[in-house]
Amino acid sequence: MKIKPIGKRILVKPLVTEEKTTTGILLIQNSEEKSYRIGEVLSVSDHDEILTTFKLNDHVIFSKKTGIKIERFGETLVLLELDEVLGILED
Repeated sequence: MKIKPIGKRILVKPLVTEEKTTTGILLIQNSEEKSYRIGEVLSVSDHDEILTTFKLNDHVIFSKKTGIKIERFGETLVLLELDEVLGILED
């Protein structure tokens, strides 16, 4: 079963972030320890503004306190409204 957002919404999968110390030791943190989260866009609604703003697999930044958390098949997904997305990460 697939989740298709409606209205001005997108569905994202929060990502685990990796950081390194100054000596090169890899630290793996869950992004919930920060005030923001980064997620990968899994699905978008058919709303014109959403379709022109987001693409599948985009990485977006959002506050950890926003969105609706959905537990599905052992993973957490987040349903976000357009104004809850703070930015899109670009290369």
